[in-house]
Amino acid sequence: MQDQDIQKAMPSIRQAVNDVETIRRDGKGPTGELVLFPHLPYILSEDLLMDEKERQQLAKLEASATSIDVVVSIGIGGSYLGNKALFDAFCGPYWNMGLASERQLPQVFFAGQNADPESLSALIRYLEVKAKTTEKQLNIVLLVISKSGSTIEPMSAFYALYPRLSAICHVEVITITDKQHGLLLSQSQEKHWMHFSVPEGIGGRFSVLSQVGIVFCALCGIDYQEMIQGAKECDQACQGKDWKENPALALAPFPLSGYRFARRDSGSGYALWGPAEQLWTLVCSADGRISGKGKEPPGGNDSLRPHAGAFFGNYGYAFHDSGTSGRPKQ
Repeated sequence: MQDQDIQKAMPSIRQAVNDVETIRRDGKGPTGELVLFPHLPYILSEDLLMDEKERQQLAKLEASATSIDVVVSIGIGGSYLGNKALFDAFCGPYWNMGLASERQLPQVFFAGQNADPESLSALIRYLEVKAKTTEKQLNIVLLVISKSGSTIEPMSAFYALYPRLSAICHVEVITITDKQHGLLLSQSQEKHWMHFSVPEGIGGRFSVLSQVGIVFCALCGIDYQEMIQGAKECDQACQGKDWKENPALALAPFPLSGYRFARRDSGSGYALWGPAEQLWTLVCSADGRISGKGKEPPGGNDSLRPHAGAFFGNYGYAFHDSGTSGRPKQ
């Protein structure tokens, strides 16, 4: 890519900068819907997305993490992918296999991300055997995540897990759902379960930095404050108007230019492993939601699409796929 290619893309770059600044200022998208994900890096200091009561509940969970034996995160879509990415990044594939005395933090499992009865039955059998072969009563937390409070896959998994495990273990239920209505909210209030809200204006694929991911971190002993600090540093780095200083602006023109010259998609490819592999799955999912799932953007194929970046602490991964839409995703 030559300097003149960047210069040709400058009108689109300036328009993209203006569009993002408008979203930051107004908190709304082009059609008037709430778009509040720019506030996520400041969720622990602002009251817009999280209130003081939830921060106090977070502190209690963080302090009790060492007394929990097992956490089962129940969710689908972004409510699953985000927490799975966190687990892979911070805990790794062999976390659950370590000795409890060495780990000193709970085992972590996932459920409700599909409708497969075999995997759910296998998880129930494993936990039942573990409960029967452990000297003390097993302390299990079921973290149930559903924006609507009635999503079929996670709610079905919860209704299967809760009665079976409650019969032989101490089970604590924590819910993350809409703060005003829904089946899961009404059950939380009726049974006095600890409840957190899914903030308005935050899409599921971006919820990893909201209560959805932060509560999961607190339960698993992951330093969520350091994670949010990393997100804040990333956000601040991506606010500049100079493409040489802003990594998001530097990245965006490449696939756009490739499409203009070759008339084909020109996404970047990465060899990924370990934590980055699961992170890539999350980012691709988020990018699909940003770009309208393959629909033509208002500005046509020459309009810049936002590209996703995710930062954990001092380690950063920036990914993008094709800069155009209306074509099959690679």
